[in-house]
Amino acid sequence: MLVYELLRKYNFHDSNMIEIIHKNNRLILRIDFCRWKQKDYENGEDELKEISLEFDNVKDFVWNPEKIVDYDTILEFTYEGEKVKIVLFANEVSIITFACKTVYYYE
Repeated sequence: MLVYELLRKYNFHDSNMIEIIHKNNRLILRIDFCRWKQKDYENGEDELKEISLEFDNVKDFVWNPEKIVDYDTILEFTYEGEKVKIVLFANEVSIITFACKTVYYYE
């Protein structure tokens, strides 16, 4: 799906980043996803669910490679003009930016 479609469909705020893998112009994000924040959530369903997002043809990836992801909270996940921005918070704020058009969503 296109990245802007993903962000129109799902709310990632307050979900937690489990792992970030970037190599060969691919980016995989493992996320403990807040199902309870979604429009289609129904009481009784699991409130959290681990998902993976896989972005291909990633360009201009910027993030602190020395930063270790430790269940960082997603504060912002935006897309504008093929630029993705993800703001994370654990003990400090960190920002991931990259260019990409498509993403695969896996449960």
